[in-house]
Amino acid sequence: MTSGDNSSSTPTLDDVDNCVTVRAVNQRNIYESTGGTEQSVSSLENVENDNQLERKKRAKTSVVWLEFTEVVLPGGLRKGEYIHCKTKLKISASGSTTQFNRHLKRCAKRIAHLKQQQINFPPSNSQGGSNVLPALRGQSNMLKMREFITHWVLMHEHPFSIVEEEGLNNMMKYGISEWILISRNTFKNDCNQRMEYMVLTRHWIDNNWKFNRWVLNFIHFPPPRSGVAIADAIFKCLMDWGIEAKVHTISVDNASSNDVAVKVLRDNFQAMGKLICGGKMFHVRCCAHILNLVVQDALYQIRHIFEDIRDTVAYINSSESRLKVFVELVQQRRLPFRKFILDYKMRWNSTYDMLTTTMQFRRVFPCLKKRDLSYHYCPKEEDWDKVEKICLILKVFSAASNLISGSDYPTSNLFLKQAESRANMDVVQDALYEVYREYVDASKALTTARASASTEGAVQEVGEGSGAAAEMADDWDDFSEYLDVVETVEPTKSELDCYLGEGCHKCVRDATTFDALT
Repeated sequence: MTSGDNSSSTPTLDDVDNCVTVRAVNQRNIYESTGGTEQSVSSLENVENDNQLERKKRAKTSVVWLEFTEVVLPGGLRKGEYIHCKTKLKISASGSTTQFNRHLKRCAKRIAHLKQQQINFPPSNSQGGSNVLPALRGQSNMLKMREFITHWVLMHEHPFSIVEEEGLNNMMKYGISEWILISRNTFKNDCNQRMEYMVLTRHWIDNNWKFNRWVLNFIHFPPPRSGVAIADAIFKCLMDWGIEAKVHTISVDNASSNDVAVKVLRDNFQAMGKLICGGKMFHVRCCAHILNLVVQDALYQIRHIFEDIRDTVAYINSSESRLKVFVELVQQRRLPFRKFILDYKMRWNSTYDMLTTTMQFRRVFPCLKKRDLSYHYCPKEEDWDKVEKICLILKVFSAASNLISGSDYPTSNLFLKQAESRANMDVVQDALYEVYREYVDASKALTTARASASTEGAVQEVGEGSGAAAEMADDWDDFSEYLDVVETVEPTKSELDCYLGEGCHKCVRDATTFDALT
């Protein structure tokens, strides 16, 4: 189970003997983890009565019709029949599906059906590939396939627009004749569900010094989400993959339950004697989450400055007619129009995107106010000046956030220049020497064990042979003792000292293409 670019020969987990870094993410809304900020524009305009007949003839686009079928009763009455419990609901003349959605939420048979569905991704098979699921057929299986596509997109971090690509839909139509094209907005609603998930991602460097990242598990994690339960779920996953003795660090956000989970895991690994530096580097707090908390707190203190901007974006996006008027005003000023982005309050970078986008049209909003008497959210000129200064500050945080949020490349060499790195150099160097000493001790212990085994084998081969052979064996024992004395003398400089004493590598090309591992 891989993500990103794969080599021609994908290694299995058993082929890697080095330590790994595991990142666990506990998310309340899976849409937040994909970083989606695309907003849909809904129309609230009234429809003329003479258009109702035309509306009846339109194709059914609501997702409820994947679980309802239209039936005609005696007398010509049309109703929608639910595929599981056979309940029949009246089809309204307006085409509203409210009653169908209400039934889907309450139907006991549907709830039981959903509980039986498994959302765990199976681990790779012995050949390194993933296990293939049987083909699906029928209307209900179309809904199941949409669920699999949702998992696929979230698992590999694909954009929502991928579901509209022609190649994907041709493939799906060939495999399932009932396949119906899904728009990106419909698919976004599929992903935007209020369910608890936990994603476990493994990061490691292979023998060729290539950085790798695999999603180990993606599971539904319902409440209660105690720290002990999180730790048990993570440890079970590590046991399933056979890498419980190879964990170097674990990176989580700053939720209190995660603190408890890490403490439990640290105790487990310490009992196994598998933690580097006594577990000092085991718990790594997510830098992106810390940065998000810092900026969120600052934005909350000045939220009154850009509240009118947020209300303006929501007001214009809520009506197609309002958006049309605004676009006409933008065209009159010969400005390039960009779609408005309504921020998501839990993601500060979406607030930054919203502010930078609307800043381009600060001279257009007063014109809209003159033409739309219902528009009462026009920001004041002094607020725009403050927002301009805010954006300059957020630009720095945005650049740092983009760097440390990367998951397909090492990030420390990129964001160190963004912080007070010199103040932490001594801390990093002390930790480096401590890790090196542990590796030296482990290497000596391994060498001693191999030498002991080799000596025992040689003695067994000599056995009770001739006196000359026994005398020669005694001579080799004397020489081995001499080597033990000589080789235990530490050199004046260790390999680590020699490495650190070399000149630093200078990046003469584009810094964005610099690969620290290479």
